[in-house]
Order: sequence, then C-alpha cells, then structure tokens
Amino acid sequence: AAGAVLSGRPLPKGTEVVFDGGGRMRNCLLPENTMIEGHLCLGKGTNWSTGFHPNGQLRLAWLARDEEIQGVPCLSAGGVLRAIGKALVGRNQGGVFFHENGNLSSALVSRDCVVQGRAFKRGELIRLDRDGHPWFLTNAAGFKGKPEECGAYEWNGTDFRFLGEAAGMPTGRVTAMPPAPDGALWFAADIGLMRYADGKWENYREPLGITARVFDVAVGPDGAVWFCH
Repeated sequence: AAGAVLSGRPLPKGTEVVFDGGGRMRNCLLPENTMIEGHLCLGKGTNWSTGFHPNGQLRLAWLARDEEIQGVPCLSAGGVLRAIGKALVGRNQGGVFFHENGNLSSALVSRDCVVQGRAFKRGELIRLDRDGHPWFLTNAAGFKGKPEECGAYEWNGTDFRFLGEAAGMPTGRVTAMPPAPDGALWFAADIGLMRYADGKWENYREPLGITARVFDVAVGPDGAVWFCH
C-alpha cells in the first residue's frame, strides 16, 4: 500500500493490508515502526500484525516500546517475547488490545503497578471492559475448596462487582473471559461456552453440541466467536 491513510496518517510504503468481507482494513503488516493513534506499532516482522475494528479504530497493537496507555503501563513486543515466549506471541497472545471505542481492552503490564486500587505484577495480564474497569478471574478459588468464590470480578475503583453462581452464573469455574464488540462477555467454562449481556446468561453447550469443557475462547473484531474444547 502506498499513500494509504489511517486516522489521518499515511501508512508506510510497503505495508501489506488484509481486508474483511466488507472491504474494510482488518489487519496490516508494517514494514517499519509506525505511529498509529498515538502508539508506536512495531513493524519488520510477520508476527507483528496490527489489527483494526470495522469502524477503523485500532484493535491490536504490538508496541515498539513500553507505553503507559490510559493509566496502564503496557509491555512492548520485545518484553512480551521475554515474558511469555515466541509460541504464544504467534497466536496473538500478549499484544495490546483495544475496544472499538478506543479504550484499552487487555495488555501485559510492563512493571509492578496498581491500577484502580488493584496490584498487578510485571508481565501479568490486565483485562478491562469498555468503560475502563478491570476484570479478573478467580477460578483458583475452586482448588482451595471455595467454589462459591469462583467466577469473575469487576473493579470500578471503589467497589467490586462479582459474577458467580450466586449471581446467576451457570458455573463459576471459568478460564477465559474476552469481551465482544457489542459489550457482551464470553466465558470459557467447565460446562461449555457462556455469554453474559444485559444481566442475562446464555449457555451454548447444548445448542452447539459441546460435550466437554471449553478451555479458551476469543472474539474477533466482527463479533465471531472462536473456542477450543
């Protein structure tokens, strides 16, 4: 691509672009480090695919340097390699993800820090919803004989909101929780795949014929849901 423009900035000559079915840019491979929406995105490598939402907003960035984004110290691509290894980077784990409204969705933190009252260690994954509130899973509580504490917590800086079996969650034993573009939360769980939106739960085990636990789930920029079981 030569002379292509994203958010008012031309993409470098030699950028390889992938479009979705509607003709909108979905991903690109940058030939050099490039500033996009105020973030220095890494080029020079086939692993460093920069992604975009259908509305044109940045979805996935591999940072050329550590950056503080919306109060969160985010780890660079080089730091990610050292923290989790090349195999996981190749599966797009460890990149900096954004919601379609521009708010940070997830990242590995670049240093020990406190975000909205919760402590995070360097290399730990932080997840945030569309409003910037962090979420974290407590599946380990089940191994300590406290199944009632299994589930997910949202921290708004003042109070916790708990999603668990007492709050209507079909099961609290969850291992992944990606947000979808429509604001819903998807959960990988021991009873299959679950979706939470507008205060209601849906369990997709029976409709999809899932006969085993779901270990991981991901949601694409178009809302497509991918999972393994």
